[in-house]
Parts: sequence; structure tokens; C-alpha cells
Amino acid sequence: MAKLVTASWDQRSKHGRWPKRLQQGRFAALMLPALLLGACVAPSAAPASPSSTVLPLAATATTSPTPKPTSTSTPVPTATPVVSPHGDTLVYNIGSEPASIDPARDRDTTEDFVDVQLNATLVIPDANLNMKPGLAASWDLSPDGLTYTFHLRPDLKWSDGSPLTASDFVYSFTRLFRPPVASPYTHFISGIVGAHAYATSTSTDPAELAALRAAVGVTAPNDSTLVIRLVQPEAFFLSTLADALAAPVKRSNVQQYGAQAFQAPHEVGSGPFILKSWAHHSSMELVPNASYYGGPPAIDLKLEMIGETSATLAAYRGNTIDTDGAVGLTAADMATVRADTQLRNDLFSYTELGTYFLQYDVAQPPFDRALVRRALSYAIDREALVRTALAGEGDPAASLVPPGMPGHLPGLGQTYDLNKAKALLALAGYPGGHGLPTNLVASYNNLPAWTRVMQFMRTEFSAVGLTIQLNPLDSASYFSAMRQHPSPMFRSGWLSDYPDPNDWYGLFVTGGTQNVGQWSNARYDDLVRQAAQDLNQAERMRLYNQAAQILMSDPPASWWYYPRRYRLVKPWVRGMVTTGMDGGLPGKYFIKDVTIAFG
Repeated sequence: MAKLVTASWDQRSKHGRWPKRLQQGRFAALMLPALLLGACVAPSAAPASPSSTVLPLAATATTSPTPKPTSTSTPVPTATPVVSPHGDTLVYNIGSEPASIDPARDRDTTEDFVDVQLNATLVIPDANLNMKPGLAASWDLSPDGLTYTFHLRPDLKWSDGSPLTASDFVYSFTRLFRPPVASPYTHFISGIVGAHAYATSTSTDPAELAALRAAVGVTAPNDSTLVIRLVQPEAFFLSTLADALAAPVKRSNVQQYGAQAFQAPHEVGSGPFILKSWAHHSSMELVPNASYYGGPPAIDLKLEMIGETSATLAAYRGNTIDTDGAVGLTAADMATVRADTQLRNDLFSYTELGTYFLQYDVAQPPFDRALVRRALSYAIDREALVRTALAGEGDPAASLVPPGMPGHLPGLGQTYDLNKAKALLALAGYPGGHGLPTNLVASYNNLPAWTRVMQFMRTEFSAVGLTIQLNPLDSASYFSAMRQHPSPMFRSGWLSDYPDPNDWYGLFVTGGTQNVGQWSNARYDDLVRQAAQDLNQAERMRLYNQAAQILMSDPPASWWYYPRRYRLVKPWVRGMVTTGMDGGLPGKYFIKDVTIAFG
């Protein structure tokens, strides 16, 4: 789940050019989402398999070779067995302890990765991020675009073997909106009839709350049919239902065990795996769900929680883990890996539907002036940023929406032009930077990658006469502070939650929950609202094009880069597929299809 990006992926957290990428013929990275707006959908055909006979894939892609080693040191071979020492268990490093595995509380990418393994949703993304049937076998959309009718697969079961019915979805959806759950990401589905009124009610009257709950537009005419009614058409709505927060939870289990319902051995889900054990802050063991509608996986799954990069690489070298997973490689690690004859063959790269940027609080001078924000955007050499601060692990971002997402406009956006930056500052009344406030605070969460990026920004802005004071904070303090009292400028970013441009352009609508910089533009709001409701894709893109032009002339942020991930995967791991929405944990949606070569 992309959720608001909470850290550098090179160090661990939670969300390139965009040709499809595939590393060395055994690890597929497929992107380029298309939107599915039609009705009466039936299961789509499985992706075609390539001709590889050594490490077959679940789908095809265009190959992108690993960059050549830059180190001149003598490679040190790493001994790697040809088969897994873990039998049929995939040992995957998720980097840290999930705060919760209750799908309704899914807030970051670690939680999302685990939730996807344990729970299923009405629709699921395929390798190209098209929506296809999940727990729903098919669905219909009314001509006015307001009513979805989902037809569940026959004989659905929970992981404990009990029946899963449409009423389970009614309970689960309404549970999202009220304390003690009150999911922070319900804005995805707040367009459901009655959802906003129920979620925001201050009433304590049980009868009144029951009436509001009953008015939420999610109903079950029978055990196999679920109806969802919207306040207005939402072209993106179907894709939001693939998010883990839309997964059903078993009511009787929650009522019996409370918070312990999401701990071993009580966890009951609908996904491909079952939680067998959870050694907190150490590891989780997942086993195949025999009741999964798609059939049980061929592997067990062990999730390790190694958060430090050198410890992760040591564990990988020692064959303790099969992939570094959530914990990416530092620039120093990359040099080591590329100099190692075995490790460099295990290295693959993939790009994500993500953008990192410097956001401004437009209520604080001088960032209340669009000319100043435009000037600073032209003052950033993004190619140098990627090359020096990020060791090449990304692609310069000229605009908000990343390549591979409908609504991305190549050739449009912010570029490096120091003379133009100086001219715009002069036009704003700050020639040579004279008159600008001194030591403007620039906040960020104090992970190594962000420290390098922000130090780079300090140097860039000094060239136009702006001095900034760096304010590193621990991640928890940083995100809390920026939501309550944002600094004049602060590090930010977004990884896609669902494959639709509304997920991006909606970030900056007036009053939006993620618009912490308080930027507002009435024309922009109107364009985004129209595009969200229009079911004509060509018209939507025309409207988003106009919205992108506004982000150029009146920028809420300075875009930095689109992330590229580098990861290690053992050669005995077969058929793992990545997508642009994996959130730094590669293979999230397709771990269930992995096989392991073992003796």
C-alpha cells in the first residue's frame, strides 16, 4: 500500500524511466497500469509465461540489464548453494515489526505487505495493475455509474473453513468508519453513500448511530451478492477496492478475541496464507491457506524483521534470508554487491509508482508567493541530486505523476535552469536572494538518504541566495509535527495506493487529508473533482492535463525524483513478479505464486 511515504526505502519504511523491467530473466517487474471502468467482468486470462526453463516467471516483461560494476576491486565470490537450505519456505525480510495486521488499520507498507498475504479483496491487481476478479467472480456497474453489484465466487471460505458471505463485507466496510477502528485511510471509499455522515457523527446515542450505520450504502441482498452505492460517479472507485483496508474481517472472530483476533493463533483471513506464529520484533511464520479461493500456495513464508542494512546483507550472504526485501542497499553496499561475482547476479532493479518531493507550507512567507516556489523548483539540478545524493537509485522527476501512471505528462514540468530561478526570484522582489528570510527551517526524518538529499538542497538553494536550516527529526516525531505544525519546507513523497491519477492529483485538493502544506487552488479543485466523476477516460486525461498545468504555474512542491529499487533475491526463488505498487517490498501481490528450488 502506498500510503504516505514514511521513510527512505533505502533504509526501510512505508509507498525511472518506465519501460517494464526484468532482471536476468527470473524476476518480473511489470507496470503500466490501465484503468478498468467497464461492467460484467469475468476472470481474465493468466499472463503468458516466458520460455525460460531455469527460473520460470509468472509473466513477461522487457529486460533491463543490471548496471556494470563501478568498483575496480577484485571480486570476492560468495558461495551460494544451488538449492534452498530452507526447503519449501521463502525467507523474506520485511525489515520491521508491523504495528497491526488488522486490515482496517493498514497504514504503512510493512503492514500492507503482511495484510495482502493474509487477506483477499473483491478485486485484485494483475501484473500490469489492471483490476481483475478476486473474491468477486464478476460485477456490474449501473448506467449512471452510482451502483456496483458484486457477485461473489461460489463457496468462499474463511481460513478456518467457515463460509464467507456478502454480510461479512457489510460488517467490514462499516467497521472502517467508527472508533475504535476509524481507519485513517477511509478517504479512499468515503464516496460511499452515508459513509461520511457515519464517520463524522459526534452522536453518542446508540439508536442514532445504528441508523447512520444502516444508511451506509453497502448492502447484502443475499449471501453471494454485495451492492455498493456511491454518492456520485467515481471513475477510480473499483481500483480502491484492491487496497487491503477493503478486505473483509470475520465478525465473530473480532467480537470473541478483540485485538487478539489479529494475533496467532486466532487470526482468520481470506488470503493465500495463514498466520502460524508471531515472535514479535523478530519474525512471523505463515503457512498456506487450504481454503484460499485460488488454491493454496506451494510454499511456506517466513518474514524476518532485520532493519539494519549491514545486518541484512550479512544475513543474505549467510543464506539466512532469501531476499533483502524491505531493506534496500546503500551506495556502499551497491559497490560491494557489484564487485561480487555471485551477488551481482542476484541483483535486480524495478521502478515504482512513486514521487519524492520538497513540500512548502504556503501559509508561511515567502512560500505564500507562487513565484518563489517556482523559482526554487528551477534551482534544483535533479540529475545531480539522483547521481550524487542517491547513487543513481532513481530518475529525475519533473512533475507530480510518475511515468507509467495515466495522467503522467512527459516533457511537462520543472527542470533545472539557474538563470530562470534567479530571474523569478527577482520578479518576486528578491533580487539575488536579498530580502528572503534567513535560516528558513527545512524538516525531514533523519534517515541517511534524506540527510544526503536535504544537504544537497541546502547547497542548491544557496546558489540563489536562500539559506535554510536543516531540522532532522526521528520519523515518529517528524510525521506528527508536519501534520500539526508543518515547517516552511519539508521532505515529502507519495507511493500509489491505487492505480489511478486521482490518487495523485487528489493529494493537493483544498482541505485534503494529505495536503498538509495548505495549498489551495479553486480551479484545480474543480478540475480534479470533474475528472474523478467522468467515466470517459479521454476526457479525464484532458482535465488532468489542465490540472498539471496549474501545478506548473502555482506549484505546491518541488518534485525531486521517481524511485528505483535495487534488491537481492536468491537464485532458487522462482516466479516472483513485482509491480509499481509494491511499496518497497518486491513481489507483494504475487508471493503466493512463488516456488522454491530445494533438494
